[in-house]
Amino acid sequence: MANVLICLSASKYNSRVIDKGAQIAKSNHAVLSAIFVQTPKYEGASAASKSCLRENIKYAESKGAKVTILYGQDVLPQLVEYVGVSQVDCVVLEKKLAKQALFKLKDIDIYSVNLLMCDKEVIEV
Repeated sequence: MANVLICLSASKYNSRVIDKGAQIAKSNHAVLSAIFVQTPKYEGASAASKSCLRENIKYAESKGAKVTILYGQDVLPQLVEYVGVSQVDCVVLEKKLAKQALFKLKDIDIYSVNLLMCDKEVIEV
């Protein structure tokens, strides 16, 4: 395994995804990358959600991730396209997105992280 990708969100529980991705990357001597897909829904997000996203980006970077911001109408197509061109071997996602990605990323290891609690103001991904 050479490349691990994590998907960032504005969830205050996204640190669990970041931690799992960093753990997998470290134990496999892999490169850690992170993406955030900015959709039109993000524009209407609260200042608190945007602040949480900034904190998640900083936290991912502190774990060694190179962060890329993508833009699109929906997260899944952008994620699939990014994985297709970036030679990713493993993707770590929040459970809801992982279920959707499972059918689109057939040759990629997908790790699902259950956030256990739901944010009231999580941007749908």
